[in-house]
Amino acid sequence: QRQGDYDASEAKLQQALSIYKNNFSRTGIAVTLFELGQLFMHQAQWQNARDYFNRSLAVYDYLRDSDKVTQVTESLEKVKLELAR
Repeated sequence: QRQGDYDASEAKLQQALSIYKNNFSRTGIAVTLFELGQLFMHQAQWQNARDYFNRSLAVYDYLRDSDKVTQVTESLEKVKLELAR
């Protein structure tokens, strides 16, 4: 059941990401990339989480949103610790 929920969530987030990209909504893209990172983090898929967090970080950095840069960086550090195990 849980994996099905994760799969459905990922599909919806990927759909949202596509819509935001088509509309050139950088904020929407950044938020959705971060949410995808969180989704993979909850599944202990550390490399996928890292990839999405890095992509989100790049967009937030471009947007100069320092609060979100800090938030994503903190999540990224947690993932890096897991990858280093």
